[in-house]
Amino acid sequence: MPELEFTTSPACAIDDADSADSPVFSFRPQRRPRGAGGRAAAFVLALGCVALAATVSIRSLRRQTRVPEYLAATHTRPPSRQPTHQPTLGDATCGMKAGSQPVDCDKWDQGSCGNACCVLDVHVDGGVDDAYDALAAYLENGGGDGLYAKAPASDTVGHVSEDDQGDYPFQFSPALPWRYTTSGFHATSGGYVDQLKFSVGVTSGGNAKVRMSSISGINGALGDMGQNYKNLAFLAAGLGWDPPTVAFGCGHR
Repeated sequence: MPELEFTTSPACAIDDADSADSPVFSFRPQRRPRGAGGRAAAFVLALGCVALAATVSIRSLRRQTRVPEYLAATHTRPPSRQPTHQPTLGDATCGMKAGSQPVDCDKWDQGSCGNACCVLDVHVDGGVDDAYDALAAYLENGGGDGLYAKAPASDTVGHVSEDDQGDYPFQFSPALPWRYTTSGFHATSGGYVDQLKFSVGVTSGGNAKVRMSSISGINGALGDMGQNYKNLAFLAAGLGWDPPTVAFGCGHR
């Protein structure tokens, strides 16, 4: 009497390409192998085919996995930028040793925003357009240490928000002062990348004011050695703006 043997069609021939159809399995009658050695060989062959089919299925599932759109939309990467020169500890990087820090690294934040962060306000002589233009050019050119960058106006899935908000902020009640919004990044000499956000608005006197924020990009930054304040203070000094005042974070709770 013939016995059933587990095989593939054709025998164990499985194409691991992305476009291949799933392997077709069948039970078909086979002539009883002669002797114990033949039966053992058939059993080993069947197990080998099952293992191969399982491996192909797992690889296929891995290739079909995609990052959800909502996750991709909220995680952007800084644009690639080569430093204009090799940064040193005297630039916009706070070191990892508390006893040998450069200027403006004394406002050490410990997770004010869930992660270490700093929010500053600065008043700027001149109009809002000039203040925004100067800020955008600073970021686009790499800043004073070559490690700043301006973020694009769209995310990875195509959502667009231009820097110029037009009259939209003034339609709120009370009106918002922020005519321009933009964002960027700063990388330290050790490779840490912090996220920067800016809102540029107008004061009642007609001059510009800027709300600046920096938050540590690495997860679990509960002590930034003053780096977030340094990112913003270094930028303000490079643009010739007055020293900023702390609005939130930066070591204040």
